[in-house]
Amino acid sequence: MIGQGLYQHDLDARPIFPRFQIPLTDKSLLQPHEIHVNQAFAAANRFLSSGIALDKGTPAKFSIFQPKAYKGIIASGDIFVSDPLSHETLKLTDQHVLAVEMEGGAVAQVCDEYKVPYIVIRTISDKADHSAHIDFQAFISEIGSHFSAGITREFIKAI
Repeated sequence: MIGQGLYQHDLDARPIFPRFQIPLTDKSLLQPHEIHVNQAFAAANRFLSSGIALDKGTPAKFSIFQPKAYKGIIASGDIFVSDPLSHETLKLTDQHVLAVEMEGGAVAQVCDEYKVPYIVIRTISDKADHSAHIDFQAFISEIGSHFSAGITREFIKAI
């Protein structure tokens, strides 16, 4: 998942500022440079089409059959989203969320404020709706780390 835009789903300074707006800014959606988004998306697709070098049964162990790269909006916040109601609430915002995570929005905000280029690339482990029954630590070591390293290598080649 490549973040075309990130917003803080738990940021709500109403009535002083609109929901999701970062106080003292006019921004609620943080957007990396489009060229970096496109480079990262192309890097992810190159990695996925290169024949991922994993143990044969590993992807199936985590119900990964046809990994695919996406680019879109990421909801980021301090709240761990694990129940179906929170998940559905995030999907119903005006932002059309494709992924939820906890770190990217904060990193994007700091980079944006200091005018440092950034890109947020996430390997998605589950749907945050109780349908996933995985060992998250095993996912990180057996899948996430390989995808992250592979996509990063491809991204670095492009810049």
